[in-house]
Amino acid sequence: MALKFNCTKCGQQMIIKFLKVGEVAKCRNCNAEITVPANAIKTNEEPKYDEPIPSNAQGHIATAIKDNSRAMGEGAISALRFFAWLNLIAGIIGAIAIWVTMGEVATPVGIGIGFAFLAEGIFGCALLLVICLMAENLIQIRKNTTR
Repeated sequence: MALKFNCTKCGQQMIIKFLKVGEVAKCRNCNAEITVPANAIKTNEEPKYDEPIPSNAQGHIATAIKDNSRAMGEGAISALRFFAWLNLIAGIIGAIAIWVTMGEVATPVGIGIGFAFLAEGIFGCALLLVICLMAENLIQIRKNTTR
């Protein structure tokens, strides 16, 4: 259930969902830090874009990220993406190397090990790329919620 009240500085109506009475929110209109009043009205309305930003440190996102600055973690995501593709290449090269070194004496165990290298490269790459996408989405969510 959300709480509805007006900013004491600018009068902007604020609807918040994740704070309780007595906690501090930041008005998106005037950037004033407002304590959620005891007379805040409980409502089923969903917060709109002008929802206040929580300014307390109780698990809420409170630090604003400037639109023109690089968000934390973007460099790490690029490095992780690089290692994902490197893992795929290493898996392919490893599988080929095992199959080539077997020569004419191809054993089922050798063929299986080659396929294991190849599968590890493919699935390892896919896993790391999915992690990259999740991290990018979390950064985008953080940027959108702390404007």
